[in-house]
Amino acid sequence: MGQETIIIVGAGIFGASTALQLSRLQRPCHVKLFDRGPFPNPKAASHDINKMIRAAYDDMAYCRLGAHSLQTWRTHPLFRQWYHPSGMLFFLPHKGGANRILENYRRMGFDSGAEVISPAQARSRFDGVFHAGDFGDAEELLWDPHVGWASAASALAGTVQAAIDGGVEYHADGIARLIIENGLCRGVETVGGLQHRAHKVLLSAGAETARLLAESAPHDYQVHAGNRFVAAAIIEAKVKLNEEQIARYSSTPAVLWDADPVKGEVMPLTEDGYLKFIRDIPLKNTVKHVPSNTDISIPPTGSTGTEWTDPEEFPRKLRDEMTEVITGIFGKSEAKHMIPDGFRLCWEPMAPDENWFVTPHSRCDGLYIATAGTGHAWKFLPVIGELIVDMLLDPVKFKQTELSKMWSWDRELIDSPDEDVIPRRELRDVVEPLDQAHI
Repeated sequence: MGQETIIIVGAGIFGASTALQLSRLQRPCHVKLFDRGPFPNPKAASHDINKMIRAAYDDMAYCRLGAHSLQTWRTHPLFRQWYHPSGMLFFLPHKGGANRILENYRRMGFDSGAEVISPAQARSRFDGVFHAGDFGDAEELLWDPHVGWASAASALAGTVQAAIDGGVEYHADGIARLIIENGLCRGVETVGGLQHRAHKVLLSAGAETARLLAESAPHDYQVHAGNRFVAAAIIEAKVKLNEEQIARYSSTPAVLWDADPVKGEVMPLTEDGYLKFIRDIPLKNTVKHVPSNTDISIPPTGSTGTEWTDPEEFPRKLRDEMTEVITGIFGKSEAKHMIPDGFRLCWEPMAPDENWFVTPHSRCDGLYIATAGTGHAWKFLPVIGELIVDMLLDPVKFKQTELSKMWSWDRELIDSPDEDVIPRRELRDVVEPLDQAHI
């Protein structure tokens, strides 16, 4: 095939970042990037009104990588145009607490200005917007003033466009299956039936990853995802503020409240006057994959069950859960005046240990995996591609990184202390049953 060809399946966070990094290399290679339509794909988890950019992790490896990414968002000419400083208030009781994160900052010399504050301090700061919030049994919170957020859809589109400008070939065509022959991945076949051959295939198809693996090798269960990750969704809601509310909440920071009663988040005010709320209790959509006779969680195939814009069609359970989040953060009286005008289910793979899979597939030569964002990968858009490219082209260097073992295909999966990482409820438990019992 002459010049080395690399196919990337999926133009979300992992695929877009990898395509951009490959386009910057001096090493000649032919890169083809595939997604189901024009970019950015509105169904992708990476496509959103905003996403948080932070370095606050109890795990040192992610904390270090997060600090690198945060600095890139702040300073790189491509990414800084979409970055907005805001600050963030954290309550992470099962992650080692605020002091664990501060210790990581100190150990790596990262000056974030973060501090531990009490619930009373949180109520009195931020123009008093949290004065009626329900802080439960919290004794301390982490305030990190240098956290920011990015205009997610715009940043994703700009990253893909920069990769294309650098020579990456974009195909607005869905992938039906990987071409696997005698334990070797030789390329992909599109939904339209066209075959594209490559030396290496990077599968970064987000919530579709498990289905594609099963579809490509129905009876070779060693190729399948198995219990490594599950396609799951968190609930998002948008609230359009009026002029008076915009003035009141204009300086409101993000809040990550990973405990009862809230178990959710609020994002800072967008430029067009929206607050986004998140319910961090995921759900799955398990169906029968007939060719392999396995059960797989997949996103619903149509718009039904993924997004609602008509208030009369909002599922009652979605409304009730989001009311609980809004009430817990801002108080009951404020929640009465924050009525969502849209709901969305954000689908992506989640792994039990909350780590990603950035790894060669150990049972299929030529196939590489970059997936399982587990709700926290987006912030690494500017830098994750650097590590994936090392995995693809410089495996010796990649294996020397502290994260390669954490991301390997055959690692031991130890459950996260957060019991809500892997969903225990089905989509049908939250919305009306969908007509897709099998695929």
